[in-house]
Amino acid sequence: MADFFLHGFLGAELEELPEVTTARFFETAQGFIVRVPDPEKQYRYDGALHAELLSSTPSIHPSKFARTHIDKEDRPAFLKAVAEKEIPPEGFNKNTIRIDALIRKRRLGFTSGLQLAGPVAGFEKHVVAESDRVIINDSIARVGHKL
Repeated sequence: MADFFLHGFLGAELEELPEVTTARFFETAQGFIVRVPDPEKQYRYDGALHAELLSSTPSIHPSKFARTHIDKEDRPAFLKAVAEKEIPPEGFNKNTIRIDALIRKRRLGFTSGLQLAGPVAGFEKHVVAESDRVIINDSIARVGHKL
C-alpha cells in the first residue's frame, strides 16, 4: 500500500546517497578500464579516474569525464557501461567516503607477475607508463619482504 502511494500515486522516487552513486561510478569505470585492451590507455584512464575522484570538485559528470579523458573510440562503451548501471550521465554530487582507501592508492600488475602499488601522488610524480615499458624515476629506500 505504501509503495503504491509513494510510487504509483505520488510518483516519488528514492534518491540515492552521493556516496553510493560515487562508489558505483568508481566500480563501473574500473570495470570499463580493465576491459580496455591497451595497457597504456588503461593507465591513462585509471589516472584520470583517480584525479577526478580526488579533486576538490563537488560533483562528477560522467559525460564530461568521457569527453575530457576517454578517447573518442572508447567513449560509447564507457557511456554504455555508465547507463547500464543507471548512473546519471549529466552528473551527481560526489562523496568518496566509501571508496577513500581505494582511490588513494594505485596498483599496476605486469605480465611478468610483478606488481607495483603506492600512493597516487607517487605514481603521478615518479611513474611513466608507455605501451611496452614502465619507467620509475625514483631511488630505492628499502629492500625486504616487509616494506
